[in-house]
This record gives sequence, C-alpha cells and structure tokens, in this order.
Amino acid sequence: MIKSNKHLKNFCAFLFFIICFFSDKSFSYQVEEINVEEGLKVFLISDFSNPLISISICFQAGSINDLEGKEGTAYMLSGLLNEGAGDLKAIDFQRALKEQGIRFSTDVSHEMFYINFQAPSIYKAKAFKLLGLMLTDLRFDQDAIERVRKQIIALNKLEESSAKEIAYWGLRKDLFPNNPLGNKVSGTIDSINNISRDDLKAFKELNFRRDNVFIGINGDITSSEVRDFLREIFKVLKVSKGRKITLESIAFFRSGINKIKFPVPQSSIFFGMPGLSRRDKDFYALYVLNHIIGGSVLSSRLGKKIREEEGLVYGINTWLDVNFYFPLWLGYAATSSKNTDKVISLIKKELKDIFLNGVNLTELEEAKSNIIGSYPLSFSTSSDISNMLMTMQVYDLGKDYLNVRNKYISSVNIDDIKRVSKRLLQEDKLHFTVVGEE
Repeated sequence: MIKSNKHLKNFCAFLFFIICFFSDKSFSYQVEEINVEEGLKVFLISDFSNPLISISICFQAGSINDLEGKEGTAYMLSGLLNEGAGDLKAIDFQRALKEQGIRFSTDVSHEMFYINFQAPSIYKAKAFKLLGLMLTDLRFDQDAIERVRKQIIALNKLEESSAKEIAYWGLRKDLFPNNPLGNKVSGTIDSINNISRDDLKAFKELNFRRDNVFIGINGDITSSEVRDFLREIFKVLKVSKGRKITLESIAFFRSGINKIKFPVPQSSIFFGMPGLSRRDKDFYALYVLNHIIGGSVLSSRLGKKIREEEGLVYGINTWLDVNFYFPLWLGYAATSSKNTDKVISLIKKELKDIFLNGVNLTELEEAKSNIIGSYPLSFSTSSDISNMLMTMQVYDLGKDYLNVRNKYISSVNIDDIKRVSKRLLQEDKLHFTVVGEE
C-alpha cells in the first residue's frame, strides 16, 4: 500500500509537470476577429479536427435591466428561447433541436444574458437558422409563458428552503440595499406573477441588439461562413442605445455580521468586500492573492487553517465576482452552527495577517504555478473555448489574450501582492451574512 501511494504521488507530480511544461504552448491559438455588421464583431478559432461548432453569445442586458416590480423578466425570457419560434411551436422547436443534435442552454446574471449553442458541423446551416429564430422571431405563446412561469415559481419556492441560497442573496441585499444589484436574478414569486407577455417582448426588443452583443465561436467552421450566417441573423436586430441603466450611488462595504435565523444545524456563511475591475492594474495581483487566500480549496490559507488544522468547516473557498458596476471579492464557508463565530473570527484573523504581513515567496510561487499549470484544464471542451472567446470581448482583453494571459500571472511579484492587500483587505469593508440556527 505504501509503495502504491508513492507511485501515485510520483505520477501526480509527473502529470502536474507535464501540464505546467506545456501550458504556454497550449495556447498558441490564432484568434480571428470578424466584423459582421455595424456594431458587431466575433472572435473565432477554427478547428477542423473536431466536427462540432460551439457558439457562445451574451447580451449586456441582465436582471438590472428588469423593470421595478417585474424582477425576473430577463430570467423568464431565458426560459422561453427554446419554447417556440417562427412557425415552430415549443414541441416542434425542441424536436428540431434534438434531431440536429443541438445542445442549448441559457443563463442570466445581473449584467449579462448568456446563450450557449453547440451543434454537429454537418448541421451548421440548420443550427444557425434555429439560432436566428430564437434571437429574432420568438413566438411568446401564452401557454409557454405560463409553463415557464410555473417552473420559476417552483424554483424560487425550492430555494426558500436552502440556507445557502438565502445566505447568498441575503449578502447581496446587505451589500446593495435598495439597488437592482441586490435583487435576486430569478425575481420573487410576486414579481414573476407580475410579468406579462408584453413585458417579455419589450425586454427582448430593447436589449437584444447588435451593439451590445458579444460572440465567441469555436469549431469546424470558416470565417466566411461565420460572417454569412451571422449577417443573416443580426441584420434584423437594431443598433440603438436601448434603455440606459443608471445605478444610484451605493454606500456599502461596511463591516458587519448579519445573522438570519433558519432551522438547519449547519450554518451557511457568505462574506464579501470590494474587488477590482478587469482593467485595474492590480487585477492579476488580486487574482493570485485570491488563489492564496481561498481560491484553491486544499492549498489555500483558509483551507489549511480552518478546514485542515481546525476541522471547523466542511468547505471554504473564495472567488472574484467580476462585473462592470461593482466588482466583488466573495467567499463561502459551511460549518456547524455552534462554530459560526469561531470561523468568522479565523477568517478575519487570516485576512488581517495578510494585510499586515503579506504572503511569503513560497506561497506566491506555488500559487502562480498552480494557476498557470491548471489553465489548460479550463479548455477541455469546445464550449469552454467559445465561452472564453466571448469573455475576451466582454472585457476587451484583446484577441491575443490566450497567448499572453500566463505572462500576466507570472509577472506578479511580492510587492504587487502587498500593494493589493493594502488596497482591499481592510476589515471595515468586510461583511458577513450567516444563515443558520445561531
């Protein structure tokens, strides 16, 4: 058994070496930038070795675009995209997707409306036709609307029994009081019941436009095909300013702990403080710092101290919530309710230690190696690549980002970590929302 474990460790070390060694070489991708129509460009990586096409689309129009009292409109619309378009009613449209082997999904955040579409390349023409119907000629049949409405209401009722869901949306309410960034993306039962067919059509008309869409495509398709297919779709969509979203000034990030009583033995703890935008000079330093603090479940400061040494949590991790209006640094932990206060105290202690003393060189180099070495694993599917191409446009990262990203990570040094720690890890900006028995 000991010998077997030794071989396993050696194999893991070898595998990690291979990943690290080839990580820079894995991203010598040639990204094409295609201008399709006025206000619309696409990032494409043609890959003729795989008979698939993956299309990732997002409109900069999420739940903050919902009208007051009708929160959840964007989310409800996302559930209708495969519920009938053109001459095809819901059952016929869904059958057409299935017959062409098309995989389709949607998602909505506070700022974005996401569409993911994957199809065998032999059906590319039919796939783009169905995609075009979704984007330009939705039916909005009343029976489909009511079906989706019931699904969302059922989901909201289910989430009302989840301590983790209550804690997360409670944190956002604490951080963004009386502001759409604090609203639940899927709305409330009351707001969902307020949404009409006209509301859904109006949201789509205002927000599905050529000048607020970002598209990434990967797979067995040429640039000329992309241009022709998308031009046919997007010539129908308008170029306009749409409804301008203005968010009132927000006074938040005050230190505090909001405890919400809920009859479960395990507390869900969400915590947050200000983050940085993708364009900030310290963003990559924060990215590495987050990995050190809690981005890696097993090797992070919080994981080692609170999970392994103290045995107080079932899991603890942190991540960056990057958005245009108010970027956040967030974290989550789950613990027995009796240990809640101790876990919060230890989180504060670790953050204060980094604020005062920074991190050591070993932590920094291990974090950078892990981030760089694991990067290729984020692109195991065609959809992963198309999503990244889309994201590169959203944040204006440039079409060479895949080839230079690791250089940004490797350039982070101890002074960068100290600077960003002093900027952000301030206790008076750290807030906790806890849901549990105590």
